Amino acid sequence: MQLTQPAAKGLDPNRTNATVNYFGSSDKVSRRVAFPENLLSPKPVDNDHGKFAYQKVFGDGDFIAAGVLVLPPQGIKPSNNAKANTLMFYLAAGTVKFSIENDEFVLHAGGMFMVPRGNVYNIHNVGQIEAKIFFTQARRMILESTATNTTSGVPSTIAAS
Repeated sequence: MQLTQPAAKGLDPNRTNATVNYFGSSDKVSRRVAFPENLLSPKPVDNDHGKFAYQKVFGDGDFIAAGVLVLPPQGIKPSNNAKANTLMFYLAAGTVKFSIENDEFVLHAGGMFMVPRGNVYNIHNVGQIEAKIFFTQARRMILESTATNTTSGVPSTIAAS
């Protein structure tokens, strides 16, 4: 499903970075904030437990990551424990069976599903076309305003739980 539109005059259609504020400081940094479809190149994962392709597109330290999963017809993203992460999925194309713990759901393009922390899930493409899935993975962060790094003496502002 390609929805490519012509680029606006004078804008680079492959531009991905912008100068943004670095959280917790007054610094400015260059960060990937956009990602055109033509730059997607999910890498295949093919093992005894499943067949799918994956690409991480965005990330912000240990806090959050996002990207795409692509499953061929009958492809499977095998069972995985979300551990300390909450995962959100948006099914852009295809039909999948999503399993979480002992429950199963069938979703079509436009459907969404989530995996709360500490749950086991898997995804199976039960349709006749490639399933394209956008995902976001987030983890709880704890602000530690008084913690100090004992090696450097520099205050630690964020620590993963």
